[in-house]
Amino acid sequence: MSDLLIYNKIHWMDKLSDEEVAERIKQNPNFELKYNSRYQKGDVVEVRPDGFWATHGFNKDTFCVVCRRGVPRGSLDYLSEHLLEDFIHPDVTQRILKRRKWNINIDYINFGVKQREEITEVELVDRMTEKTIEARQING
Repeated sequence: MSDLLIYNKIHWMDKLSDEEVAERIKQNPNFELKYNSRYQKGDVVEVRPDGFWATHGFNKDTFCVVCRRGVPRGSLDYLSEHLLEDFIHPDVTQRILKRRKWNINIDYINFGVKQREEITEVELVDRMTEKTIEARQING
């Protein structure tokens, strides 16, 4: 059994237009890496044993918990991995391209006050998305 801590907020960078993003990248080329690696609504931030967040608490303004019962402990840990660069060199540390590699569409869930909902295996698989990096064309 697992509790998935899910980012449940619109990041301020998601409110930027393509033109605003392009302008920020022109001013600071490192902004593109920050923009691509931001948390996004539905990102699986952390996977813990069943009931962990009920006893330890979490920021209900920023996160929600999705419970997946009936799975062996640790079997969903991969959902909280980073998306890293493909390039591997012994002298270079891989950059994090996306803060989290997996995203779950939680828009259909009405969390209400409890901020915790149980989902089935079918619901989880149907709503999971593995992230990729999209090439951004900057005119200038």
